[in-house]
Amino acid sequence: MSLGIKLVTFRGLLRRSLRHTWYVLWYIFKCRWFSHGSQDSGDIDIEGKLTGEKGFYDCPIRITIYGSSIALSRKNLEERLKRDKLLTATQLNQTRKKVEVQREAMGLKSGRSSAGIPAAEPQVSLEELAKASQAVNLRSGGDAVRSLAMDEDQLSKLPMAEQPASLKATLLPYQLQGLAWMRSKEAPELPVADSPNSVQLWKRNARGQYVNVATNFTVATPPSLLSGGILADDMGLGKTLQIISLIMTGGPGSTLIVAPVGVMSNWEQQITRHVLPEHVPKVLVYHGANRQSAAKSLSSYDVVVTSYGTMSSEAGGGALSKVDWRRVVLDEGHTIRNAKTKAAVAACGLKAQSRWVLSGTPMYVDYSLLVCSLLTPQTSVNNIKDVHSLLKFLHITGGIELSEVFNAVIARPLANGEPLGEALLQALMTDLCLRRKKDMKFVDLKLPAKTEYIHRITFWPDEQKKYDALLSVKYPMAYT
Repeated sequence: MSLGIKLVTFRGLLRRSLRHTWYVLWYIFKCRWFSHGSQDSGDIDIEGKLTGEKGFYDCPIRITIYGSSIALSRKNLEERLKRDKLLTATQLNQTRKKVEVQREAMGLKSGRSSAGIPAAEPQVSLEELAKASQAVNLRSGGDAVRSLAMDEDQLSKLPMAEQPASLKATLLPYQLQGLAWMRSKEAPELPVADSPNSVQLWKRNARGQYVNVATNFTVATPPSLLSGGILADDMGLGKTLQIISLIMTGGPGSTLIVAPVGVMSNWEQQITRHVLPEHVPKVLVYHGANRQSAAKSLSSYDVVVTSYGTMSSEAGGGALSKVDWRRVVLDEGHTIRNAKTKAAVAACGLKAQSRWVLSGTPMYVDYSLLVCSLLTPQTSVNNIKDVHSLLKFLHITGGIELSEVFNAVIARPLANGEPLGEALLQALMTDLCLRRKKDMKFVDLKLPAKTEYIHRITFWPDEQKKYDALLSVKYPMAYT
């Protein structure tokens, strides 16, 4: 029996670090158990985590083995693991008991479980992050953005930007706060040495090294930070107007807006409506058969509006992929929640200084479903991976842009009920996501008082007859 090993590296950054530094970083490798020659049976999934500094002659790694969710397959797998002396019966029994206790505490009844070496104690840096985070309860399901992002008191105290001089519309106070927040996220700064704060999960230790608190990835030179974020305000709170304000005040360069076909024209209308005539930017709706005539001059426009279909069709060589955009904005950004779709791949491949996701659709997390799905690494679940797809589009760094790493340090710990997974997700959402709701006290839409009028209508005789006939029909009750 042989082991096939696939190394998943953190792109060139990890390779440079392994060649030229004495400290290590953290990396994930996935290992498959080959039971029939070179054919991958997929019976187990092994993850390894580097637990200390890499030297010339040693490389400490903690191994975790995940098995099948099917009872019979798991039993056969356990017998093979013991026969090949990869795991002892004691280790398997310990793991089984630990998983069952964990599942019982979560109220789960299905037979899904995992086989593996009991996990070691978490890293100190993550414990500190968990203690600093507010308690997050996702087990009953709910709006993950609202639960994990800033609370209402924090939101109400955000600084405000000045009213943009180029706008006709007067921004409301919470919209000025949104503009200031977006400006700050387009120019993020790394924390100072030995600061307790983290930025996009990057901290700086006393030696001046940059450490990612999720992956322990460590570099001596400043890592790149993503520019942008997720604006997830409720529908009707003016996300479009806030983005227009950002475009008008965020410096020179072309902005690409990707939107569903049905709302593309709305962007051009809103820009004309809200910007003073002498400051109206040059806008191009890039869609349809006639777009080819404008393909060579895209960068001459201040704003280009296109569809997800057009963006997907031009991925990897089309006109949209050749422009260095000042920013890319995804309207209805949850469209790319599946990272494997053509739209998601095309969006990630666009060249841009800043990236924004707009979505009024809350991301819901059914905790029990998440637990059942992620105890076996091969099984995918959309809800938590929705977040990963957005982070990948935003070009987050540190390793979690890789699905294997995100699954290991956030998704699976969250599924196992570990506070560290919740803390990391909360830290990311607090840093990168702004969500305000209409029912928040500080969100004043300046609407006039509601006045209700009751108008009683008298039916014509034939209308009354149809109405009475409708009421007389008895419909069977539906039970759920």
